[in-house]
Amino acid sequence: MNKFLLALCTLAITFSTNASAVPASIFDISISESFDSSLTKLQENCQTNVRVVSNLPVRFPLAKHTEQHIVCDKIKHGGKAAIVIADGKVAHINTNNISESAVTGLSEKYAEYLAYQAHSNHLLWLNTDTNSATLIGQDALHPNLFVWSNPHINNNQQSEVTLNTLLKFGASIDELMPIFEKHCQPLVIQDTKPWLLTKPNAQKQVNCFNFSAFGFPRKIEAVFGDNHLELAWILTASAEQTRVAQSLSNTYGKAIFENAQWQAYQNGEIYLRKNKPEVLAVSKRLIPLIKEKYAITF
Repeated sequence: MNKFLLALCTLAITFSTNASAVPASIFDISISESFDSSLTKLQENCQTNVRVVSNLPVRFPLAKHTEQHIVCDKIKHGGKAAIVIADGKVAHINTNNISESAVTGLSEKYAEYLAYQAHSNHLLWLNTDTNSATLIGQDALHPNLFVWSNPHINNNQQSEVTLNTLLKFGASIDELMPIFEKHCQPLVIQDTKPWLLTKPNAQKQVNCFNFSAFGFPRKIEAVFGDNHLELAWILTASAEQTRVAQSLSNTYGKAIFENAQWQAYQNGEIYLRKNKPEVLAVSKRLIPLIKEKYAITF
């Protein structure tokens, strides 16, 4: 499981009492605000006319039916801003080089991860390397959308590659590192206590951010046991579960097993997790252990 998210839960408790009493916002725009309200407020702060871009097909993980981007290419006091509207409400705000006065919810005490300062119970993220600020809601924490930067104001559009390009089970970290370095930004390698069902003596996890899969840049948690890739979680969101399931069916064919928690594909090498939005990919030698642990039959 995601060690970082467990740490986030602990840090959230630690910092909740120190969080700013002022709700987090950027340009006085908050998460879940309406399209009309956020459009008006961004236009008031924009030196040029804002652009409204509708994405079809929908790809943003928190959008179930509709996805729009409200974009300002030149903020009056400097910088750029892009707002994602998912199903009619603000779901993500990403800015570059804006004035700190435009941001509310900052506090003297904050958590740190990668190049980020996490404020307002990990909903407001400042990247000190890129001078960016990103505001998200609680549902964006699991898919790690604080790391995603909106391509409408960032030159970061990636072409999608197949998971098989990255997930070469049995390979070592050194063998896969050129692929990780090419497709993951940022990239974090950490030692973890062994928990794989194969019971390795040593275990490492590679956290690959912004790998383009299922139509969107995602976090992949690749787990190595005794320096062999055994398992990977691809983090998704509840709103897109139907799209992800369709993508898996298009790639691997009809599910060979389904219950309330799992759908299995590709002879048990790929699983859609239903009780938590994730896709699980495993090595062939893990398949019988996964089947036994979760009572999966095929």
